Amino acid sequence: MDLRTERMTDGGAGFCSNKGFQPNYLFGLDDLCKKFIKKDHILLEIGSHRGVSTELLSEYAKHVHAVEVYPFPRLKKLVANKDNITLYKSLSQDFLKQNKLLFDVIYIDGDHSYVGTMKDIVFSLPFLKKDGIICGHDMIDGHQGVLRAVNDVFPKIKTGETILHRFSDSSWAIEERDI
Repeated sequence: MDLRTERMTDGGAGFCSNKGFQPNYLFGLDDLCKKFIKKDHILLEIGSHRGVSTELLSEYAKHVHAVEVYPFPRLKKLVANKDNITLYKSLSQDFLKQNKLLFDVIYIDGDHSYVGTMKDIVFSLPFLKKDGIICGHDMIDGHQGVLRAVNDVFPKIKTGETILHRFSDSSWAIEERDI
């Protein structure tokens, strides 16, 4: 996978910058993976769209459980060709209601509204292993709901007890500090 050319979305105007972020390219997600994902990690991805981020996540994790309501053909083909990705054609809340697994990493890139992001974070947190990482995509101006939801769910960001990591593709990760 070429991180300089592979894009997370179809079409668009090519290079896209939003206050220093390059939201449709994978540089930042690759940095997040290098920092937080290990080869033995089991990962949940909420919102897989075409599977571009899914493919990159699967290069770092032992297994990726991808939840997507409307899987594109590229994602279906990826799942058919990779043995460490399982696709669930489902709404995230429906998947989580029946889920019995715990995850080392949860990556949220589904509904970018405030309510949708809040639900994805709050409903998935019980399935995050102790010392696990919850993270996601699109923490940029065009998706104010994501920023607001993350700050509301993790109010200790303001005090420094929780670290909010931000990456160049607009991905974010939460790290709890032991103070």
